[in-house]
This record gives sequence, C-alpha cells and structure tokens, in this order.
Amino acid sequence: MRRLLFALALVVAMLAVPVALADPPVIVPAPAVDFTDSTSCAFPVAIHFTANGETAKIFSDGTIIVTGPLAAPSPRTARAYR
Repeated sequence: MRRLLFALALVVAMLAVPVALADPPVIVPAPAVDFTDSTSCAFPVAIHFTANGETAKIFSDGTIIVTGPLAAPSPRTARAYR
C-alpha cells in the first residue's frame, strides 16, 4: 500500500512540475564598426576598435544580451603608440 501511495505521489509530482518549453537563444556575432564621434568634443574624434569579439544572444521574448570583449583606445593613448 505504501509503495502504491509513493508511486502515485511521484506521478502527481512529475505532472505538477512545469516543463521548460522555451526556445534556445539565437547567438550571432555583434561586430562594432569604426566611426567618427562629433558629439563629445568640438572636433570630430575617430573611434577605432582594437578588440571586437562581441556576440549577441537573442531570446524568444525579444531580450538581447551582448557579451564579449570590446576595446577602443582613447585618442591620447592612440597618439602614444605612434
């Protein structure tokens, strides 16, 4: 009798637990392109990305998470390397 009650309780517990039916996220590269910024200074500043390995994870509900390395040296640092 105990085994039957245990088995019945186990079946009920398995049916009560929700099953994850979400679609897996779509993972795509998210490259950043070099650009000229004319909003932060009185003169245009060229922005060049030296490390660009970002990826975007797009979930089925529309949420987007961007992760990965992205680096752009500041203009003062860039001049020091020349």
